[in-house]
Amino acid sequence: MYVLNDECAQIDICNFKTRNFDSVFGINKLIMRTLVALCLVAAVFAIDTNKFAVLLQTGTRGNDAVESVYNLLRDLKTENVNVQAAADKKNNTDEEIFSQVIGDLTNVASLNKQQWERLGAVRTDVEAQVRDGYSWLAWAEARLAEIERRNAQLQDQRCWANGLFCQIIG
Repeated sequence: MYVLNDECAQIDICNFKTRNFDSVFGINKLIMRTLVALCLVAAVFAIDTNKFAVLLQTGTRGNDAVESVYNLLRDLKTENVNVQAAADKKNNTDEEIFSQVIGDLTNVASLNKQQWERLGAVRTDVEAQVRDGYSWLAWAEARLAEIERRNAQLQDQRCWANGLFCQIIG
């Protein structure tokens, strides 16, 4: 315990307890406590200034690391926005190209449909002619078979008639 004089406050330096501290030099309690805390902190750091320098460097490195992370995130966001813009532009271009191709193919399909309908009458006529051609071919084959049958019959009749003529002559 340290005593300044009879009328001054008694300060227990080990426990930092004060009694009647307002009367000491006319300084209020808060300022005095702050000064004591600063003195203790300064004393601790004065003992090992290297630790204080390391703490300052660690804080600086930590701030640099946080700033680097923020810069990296900002760059990634910017790059993402740029890539998205490029992808959107390509998508719009592709949509225009595909819509044009779809329009062209739709026109081709409608032209094909018109030609199919226009050629429908011609197609029916051609199909009728093909059917007629098959029937004429069947009739011609039947007629040829009949002619061959008659030729064979006629040949048989000639042979018989020649045989009779030979018998009559002979």
